[in-house]
Amino acid sequence: MKKIVVILYIVIVLCSLLPVVPVAAAGEGKIAFHSERNGNTEIYVMNADGSGQTRLTTTTSYDGQPDWSPNGTKIAFNSNRTGNSEIYVMNPDGTGQIAITNNPAIDGKPDWSPNGTKIAFNSYRDGNFEIYVMNDDGSGQARLTNNPAEDGSPAWSPDGTKIAFNSNRTGNSEIYVMNPDGTGQIAITNNPAMDALPAWSPDGTKIAFNSNRTGNPEIYVMNPDGTGQIAITNNPAIDALPAWSPDGTKIAFNSYRDGNTEIYVMNADGFGQTRITNSPTFDGEADWGIIPAIGSEIGLFRPSTGYWYFDYNLDGLFDKSFRYGGVGDQIIVGKWQGTQDGIAIFRSSSGYWYFDYNLDGMVDNSFRYGGSTDQIIAGDWNGTGRDGIAIFRPASGYWYFDYNLDGVVDKSFRYGGSTDQIIKGDWQGTGKDGIAIFRPSSGYWYFDYNIDGIVDKSFRYGGSTDQIIVGKWQGTQDGIAIFRPASGYWYFDYNLDGIVDKSFRYGGTGDKIIKGDWQGTGKDGIAIFRPSSGYWYFDYNLDGIVDKSFRYGGSTDKIIAGKWWNFELNGTGWILTDYVLNGTPGRVLSGTTITLDFGDDGRITGMSGCNYYGASYEVKGMAITIGQPWKTMRWCDFTAGDVMKQESTFLTLLSKVKNFAIEGNQLRLSDANGVTILSFVKSVP
Repeated sequence: MKKIVVILYIVIVLCSLLPVVPVAAAGEGKIAFHSERNGNTEIYVMNADGSGQTRLTTTTSYDGQPDWSPNGTKIAFNSNRTGNSEIYVMNPDGTGQIAITNNPAIDGKPDWSPNGTKIAFNSYRDGNFEIYVMNDDGSGQARLTNNPAEDGSPAWSPDGTKIAFNSNRTGNSEIYVMNPDGTGQIAITNNPAMDALPAWSPDGTKIAFNSNRTGNPEIYVMNPDGTGQIAITNNPAIDALPAWSPDGTKIAFNSYRDGNTEIYVMNADGFGQTRITNSPTFDGEADWGIIPAIGSEIGLFRPSTGYWYFDYNLDGLFDKSFRYGGVGDQIIVGKWQGTQDGIAIFRSSSGYWYFDYNLDGMVDNSFRYGGSTDQIIAGDWNGTGRDGIAIFRPASGYWYFDYNLDGVVDKSFRYGGSTDQIIKGDWQGTGKDGIAIFRPSSGYWYFDYNIDGIVDKSFRYGGSTDQIIVGKWQGTQDGIAIFRPASGYWYFDYNLDGIVDKSFRYGGTGDKIIKGDWQGTGKDGIAIFRPSSGYWYFDYNLDGIVDKSFRYGGSTDKIIAGKWWNFELNGTGWILTDYVLNGTPGRVLSGTTITLDFGDDGRITGMSGCNYYGASYEVKGMAITIGQPWKTMRWCDFTAGDVMKQESTFLTLLSKVKNFAIEGNQLRLSDANGVTILSFVKSVP
């Protein structure tokens, strides 16, 4: 019996090298895995407790070995859908599947680098399995190992300085580590039995791995130098392929203890082993990823060149860049169309505004409003969900509000004076912004909740050298904070009562300050940008501790924060290509066209194949809510198929949409389980 178990275990290890032959082999976040429950190997995702199991791939070939990108926005995987094993990447909902390798030999077992820019993988292109590395788009493929034996199962360390892997170069499978360029290869296990399939813990202090040193495959953990090896499973069946939870408290793994391979989760010490899949076929190859937060992102404007640089993921890499504006321009961010943030520049010399709604570097609206000494601000003045603008003229103390971005003054009154600093906020948590002035000479604040020029609240909070900022510190109405550069201290007032609710030291003289909902929780955190070094320091939770830091920008750059990811939805038109109803894919009937147009007024309209239809819609982050559609009452009879049934299916699916994703010229709408149910291509004007 032991001989049989060992043979089965060897097969599992070989499968990590040879991905084209599938063999049965609550931290937070999502778990990707592959399963044979539909007759062939496909990739699924599920919640950490095993609920919400959703199929991502739908080919008739092998799709397996999923590996999450560090930020949770991509999944790399292996597929032989073209007749040869290649590595692909896709979005977390299964959309946007593209091959990033193209080689006659087998490529498989991808593993992302911790910064998301590289992928290590196995390849048989040299006549045996070696480890290669490439950029995340498939370019720059380079071999790291060069040995007549089999090298495979690469696993990056969390700090990116090492890659662990298994090799049988000594005649027996052992675990090795090497530098990211392939140098410094050393064995960290030395056992007559098989040691393989390494997986680093998120904090880098442990490596989980498989070993059959007791005659049965079990999961072990050890220190990164190979010391402290201990078993954390002990079961007569095969336990294999460990995968750590993002917080390092749990490990997912394969187990054959139920007579077929299922996925289990246990605590990092081996206790609390719990099955989370239950299928009569193979479920395994789990990989645990984070759920990407729809939080605030950052941007830079470089006046000397007029270029903008946007970082969508807070990873210190610019995701979009274009030229828009120049020296002397004031910059501002706003929800000009009520969904994603756009930008605007105000040219003081001419008084002209130039609005870019979609971050495409194109002027969507322009008009003259203001002059050279005016201060500018954006806010949702009438509670519509769309930002308008206002100018404050210090010389006279007058405000001029434009609610609709038409260059027309909708309201004007006197409120403040020449040395006052201005700010806006949703002071009552109603969704409607008011204004406030801060008078440095006295330290007094004056709040106008309703934009009527009347002081609704006033108190003393701060002094002449303090910088001021507004944020939803508790996720409800806006509060205020002051930053005192001389001491580096922050003082937060959550409730506009003039009382310090929290204080800590974070930053110093010369730092620029900004706020943002960095984790997508609805609560704002803070960040400082140090122009002298170009470094950002993020505090997500207002605890005075740096949660993230990277270099992005320079000494003369202006900084902004916003939610950029939702661009290109408003004001766009789309044509349906295919859909999924109850797990069954379908395509649009020949001779019929189904369209979808997102209006700037919060309504969608289109042709559903026979009738015209419409509905309301609302976007928050990457979530979208579509109201119950209405339609005209024509009857159509096409010989190509049941167009009325197709229309009914489309409108039913449309009402179930909860999220969207845009990839190039494609739009994917998904349901509450993250399954893409409607797929579109952008229509050509």
